[in-house]
Amino acid sequence: MSCRELSGDTLGDSPGLACLNIGGILAPKAQCAQEEPDSFDFDRENAHYVSQVIINQGPRVTEVNVSDPRGRNYRSSIEVNAAIQWINAQRGRTPWMATVSFSADHTPLQTPPGHLLSPATRQKLAATLASGSLGTDCANPAVQRILSDAMIEAMDAELGRLLISTGLAKKNNRGQIEYDPRKTDTVIVIVGDNGSFGTTVKVPFDIARSKASPYQTGLWVPLVVSGPMVNRPGRDVPHLTNATDVFGLFGEVAGLNPQKATAPRRIDAAPLLPYLVNPNQSSIRTFNFAEGGLNIQKNNGHNGPCVIGRSNDAGGSCSQTPINKGVCEDNGGVWWGEGATDSGYPPVAECWEVNKQIYNSLANKDDYSTAKVNQSPQLYYAARDSQFKLVDTSWYDYDPTKSDGPTLETREELYEVNESKNVIKLKLDREGNALYIEANGAVLLDKMGEVEGATESKQALEAYVEQLFATEPACPGDGNGDGVVNIKDLVDYRTTVRRWTGSSTFDFNYDAVTNNADRDIILQNIRTSCR
Repeated sequence: MSCRELSGDTLGDSPGLACLNIGGILAPKAQCAQEEPDSFDFDRENAHYVSQVIINQGPRVTEVNVSDPRGRNYRSSIEVNAAIQWINAQRGRTPWMATVSFSADHTPLQTPPGHLLSPATRQKLAATLASGSLGTDCANPAVQRILSDAMIEAMDAELGRLLISTGLAKKNNRGQIEYDPRKTDTVIVIVGDNGSFGTTVKVPFDIARSKASPYQTGLWVPLVVSGPMVNRPGRDVPHLTNATDVFGLFGEVAGLNPQKATAPRRIDAAPLLPYLVNPNQSSIRTFNFAEGGLNIQKNNGHNGPCVIGRSNDAGGSCSQTPINKGVCEDNGGVWWGEGATDSGYPPVAECWEVNKQIYNSLANKDDYSTAKVNQSPQLYYAARDSQFKLVDTSWYDYDPTKSDGPTLETREELYEVNESKNVIKLKLDREGNALYIEANGAVLLDKMGEVEGATESKQALEAYVEQLFATEPACPGDGNGDGVVNIKDLVDYRTTVRRWTGSSTFDFNYDAVTNNADRDIILQNIRTSCR
């Protein structure tokens, strides 16, 4: 341990942030001394600045304590440092692939180091700090969006450092990054994940239909590909693409046929390479598909309920996507699950029970329709073609007119969608834009006849989904994923349990252990073919 006195840095970081960014803990209005203050806790995590690092080197896994300097820096910088070190260690012309998974800009959102931000962004952050709102109202969407933008900008700066430090780009005499993929032998793919919850969603996207939903705000993510084979760079590809196509692209770049390489299992990956080499390539995908649901957990467990966007005892939406109380609160939500402190009600396990609690607390039960919270989809899929999108969602809710327990709710919708850069012409699957709605088997809305091709597209999309689901039937006992249950599954099971007895692909009953009960499931289904 060492001590130094700070007054902030040249880019305007506060002393506390400057200290945090070099792995320290600030002692305000104090002088360096021989002994550190008793209040200092170097084992305490601090989101993007102090967190555990796990280093996986083949069979050896090293867990670095949070007190270790390797885990005490801005997380995006730590991640890029590791990537630079690994890439620069590769020798000769042996092909390599590096995946850099940024933690930014996941919550909790924090001010990035000033050296990673532009003067304009630093000024905006300083103004927000001066207003006193930053750090005192984490649920304030305006503050959250400013922080989110800053963290993305900092991530972008670190990505530039990665390119320069690995020789893929350079800085000119004006300090600008110059990157010419034609002068490299490296393909770079940048892809986003499924976005964020409402507090950082920006117009024209739909705050109420964001992360953990099948709507465009929860599915539409950026994808950028560069490399020496890209013909006429800087253009947009207007055709349907899917994240699984990126998996296939890596195979294509390596000279492999992804479908053949993953046989006998079929992967839903359409070629991307033709779009890169041929600017006039026509659309390859006819349909796109996405599916989601609650995480598979031990003994059919689920995350607890998190209510986001509720104010004045009305509105809001309940989601079981946040994994715990901290993640729920980081996203401006109120936790209703185990350990709940702010809901005003006893803890519950499922989102439908939130509405049951609300109903039981009402003096006038007629107020329930306005007092209840919306339920985020718990199982959903979406399929689309170039113009229309079919959305199927289901969830459990509390309907006292039907049962004192959970009631299954289902909904099918059809929307007209596009990816227009013109906000006025952009068509999203927002509430109120549906052409067709069927809820619990009853048709509530049918305006398909008003848009040419809508009825035909709905029929084609439903047929596509039915065929797609049929390609992946349930196959208990098939632990190695080859579509048959045979002696190979028993051999692979024995190999697994010799090294690992936790949950695995052979944990068929989802009890978080791989044991004789799973072996029995293989034996019960031996000689079954699911291909």
